[in-house]
Amino acid sequence: MSSLDELLRHYGLGDYLDISTCASCSKEEGCYRCINCFGRCQLYCADCLVKTHSSLPLHQVEVSFVVGFLPCVVRLQPPSG
Repeated sequence: MSSLDELLRHYGLGDYLDISTCASCSKEEGCYRCINCFGRCQLYCADCLVKTHSSLPLHQVEVSFVVGFLPCVVRLQPPSG
């Protein structure tokens, strides 16, 4: 495996390329990942991501998009008002 292959594996889904269900509930399709958590290649559904990150507001979350992963903001609480 070349250095480029390893770099692409690191920034992609790594060894989880064929797994698209949520790593927590295994029911919904996973499209979010946290780049700060161990196992950063595992995907989570929106509900599970909010549950697991309610006490980790500074973690960096990315959403799966057509061209790769893009940074996103997770709203942990509903807007007041």
